[in-house]
Amino acid sequence: MRAPVARLLALALLTATPGCGRNDGQGAGAGGDSPGTGTPMGLELEYALARKVSPGVGDIQGIAIGTEDKLYAVGVGGLAVFDARGSKLTGWETPGPARAVAVAEDGTVYVALAARIIAFDPKGKILRQWGKTGSGAGEFKLITSLALSGGSLYVADAGNKCVHRYAINGDLVGSLGKRDRAAGEKGFHIPSPHFDVAVDAGGRLHVTNPGHQRIEIRNENGEMLGQWGKPGFDFERFCGCCNPTDIALMSGGRTVTSEKGIPRVKVYDPDGRMLAYISPDHFPENAAGLDLAADSAGRIYVAEPVKSAVFVFERKE
Repeated sequence: MRAPVARLLALALLTATPGCGRNDGQGAGAGGDSPGTGTPMGLELEYALARKVSPGVGDIQGIAIGTEDKLYAVGVGGLAVFDARGSKLTGWETPGPARAVAVAEDGTVYVALAARIIAFDPKGKILRQWGKTGSGAGEFKLITSLALSGGSLYVADAGNKCVHRYAINGDLVGSLGKRDRAAGEKGFHIPSPHFDVAVDAGGRLHVTNPGHQRIEIRNENGEMLGQWGKPGFDFERFCGCCNPTDIALMSGGRTVTSEKGIPRVKVYDPDGRMLAYISPDHFPENAAGLDLAADSAGRIYVAEPVKSAVFVFERKE
């Protein structure tokens, strides 16, 4: 019994220690000596909370930005759509608790349940659906994220610890990131049910590897192109057992990240240098799984499941 207890105590100390970035105003960024505490100073960008949107979908799980910067939010109660000002446009129920959403340029809305993907037209009519629980081809254990690129839909499956690539008609193209020692693929380390994927304008996949506190950049076939992120207590690093939990991509190659344990949001440049920091003061202490999105105006959207709200942050000039 001693080993499990020791591990639990170590985890508790790690997530509670001020050195992990808790905003107590006593760290190096606020004039203290301990790295990673307080609020970092001298960053290039600063964001302020502009508004909160209450989607009314129950426990919110996922968000996405569509054309005209429309906000799509999903949760246990279904889906809701809002315009760029936060006014509700439409919404509908889903056949089960929704966990992730992605929107195509033609308005098709892809919603993920735990082990099923459903494509809706813009009015909520089901066009097609596929998937079932399992570890075989075309099967899912726990979907946590969706991303669209051209004619492909990428599905982050935290249960099977890989990213599946589908054609938008539901045909499986392949899966990437599965551990394969013979091929030199180390795979993803996912200790908790948080696993995210995003695709940039060049078609490159940005995938979290939370157990290794980093983000990996891969091509559509899964080949590694690069990676960044390090574990540690300093502000720019990722602390705890499994961070970052979620990411979103912005213009200029910037990446937005969120973390659990100490819920906070950060913006990085393409080289992994931190540009902005949104402190945990904005979120409940037990918030975990802060899904992210960014619109054409550079606003950052944070889905906060405890209060079931979307926090919208705008850049300060």
